[in-house]
Amino acid sequence: MKLSETHILGSPESASIATEISDRLEIRHDIVFQDEFCDGERRDRLNPENIAGKNIIVVGSTYGGDGGGYKRHQNIRTLMFGAEEYGAKSVSAVVPMMGYSTMERAKDGEIPKGILFFRDIINQILGDGKAFFMGLHSENIARGTDPEKWVNIKPYEVLGDIIKTKLEAQNISHDLAVIVSPDAGYRASAKAIADRVGCGVFVAEKERSSKDQTK
Repeated sequence: MKLSETHILGSPESASIATEISDRLEIRHDIVFQDEFCDGERRDRLNPENIAGKNIIVVGSTYGGDGGGYKRHQNIRTLMFGAEEYGAKSVSAVVPMMGYSTMERAKDGEIPKGILFFRDIINQILGDGKAFFMGLHSENIARGTDPEKWVNIKPYEVLGDIIKTKLEAQNISHDLAVIVSPDAGYRASAKAIADRVGCGVFVAEKERSSKDQTK
């Protein structure tokens, strides 16, 4: 994939990371906003001239903290489908946060939304493109998909180096920092980051009272 033939499409929720990736790679990018009609229907503002014959990378997170994961997932799919429709040479996706619940209990005969979201994105990959997920919480959602089409980036070293750089920029000793794990399930990941930074780690205790409530 030649960078000179590559163009990034970023969703509004992931505008900052799409812009930073574009700046670092020195390639062009568009942040794709939507027009909304009175009946609630939305239309993406895509520029066909920036898509036809290009390697398109769609950057979008499915998580926003406001319960809008389904809409964001649909935005990613729509951008990927639009890129294919406008003649993209290949279509890849970068998903910095794949929001889904590992405690989701699907009804009999149904497939959990997290698995459906993942498969939908994988199925929209075009040409020699790939889907890149950052720190996928559980690779179990990938069952039934082509392993050649997606990559799970384990961000421990990257995050550790970023934290070290920020500490040093503020003249803060590494041993004064603490990496906090939200629960025991993420303890190993938190320790890997802490080992990279050279600091301590704290693991919070979490009790789950129901499938969607914790304390």
